[in-house]
Amino acid sequence: MKTYIPPCLLVFLLFLTACGPVNDEEVEGEFTEADFPLGERYHPRGFALSYTPPEDWNILRHLGIPGGLVAGPEIDNITPGLTVLRARLGPQSQSRFIRSFVEQKFLEFRQFREISERPFTTDSGIEGVRLHIQSRSETGPVRQFLYFFFRDGEAFVLTGTAPPSQANFFGQYYDRVAESFRWEEGEPEPLEEQETPVLPEDQPLAP
Repeated sequence: MKTYIPPCLLVFLLFLTACGPVNDEEVEGEFTEADFPLGERYHPRGFALSYTPPEDWNILRHLGIPGGLVAGPEIDNITPGLTVLRARLGPQSQSRFIRSFVEQKFLEFRQFREISERPFTTDSGIEGVRLHIQSRSETGPVRQFLYFFFRDGEAFVLTGTAPPSQANFFGQYYDRVAESFRWEEGEPEPLEEQETPVLPEDQPLAP
């Protein structure tokens, strides 16, 4: 069984990884809060949640991507971007869902590997999981930072994309964005009927 991923979102993610070549070096250095300015709080329509994207990034609602796309300026021929996706948790644990989700979502990107995984807590006390992944297109590697949150039998995945050359910087920037994630009052729109991915308990994540 597979997670439903809107074709327009998949095309955008493939576009990010298909842009020009990048190297696999991370920028080292210390950053302060002033290096990560945030803009106005964004409420994806129908999701009953909000988060605060980077300052001056563009919110693109006309692409047909559920939850919208927030895009930054191009760096190293890659456009950093943020998306949020809803999916049914289904009859499995949160940790199994995360592994199944990653297995399905990045199947097309080849050679993806997990760099790190750790617990994550937002400023409003929501507990989740942060996953840092590298995947490869025909032209080179790209980094993704995924933040998994769960509520009422559903999973919410905030994903940030970045060039490997600035993964350290964007990892901290996306952390600050994800820390602003919070639930909002009101009922979310009904989730489309879809299948939820389920992996056997002994099946490892693809290399």
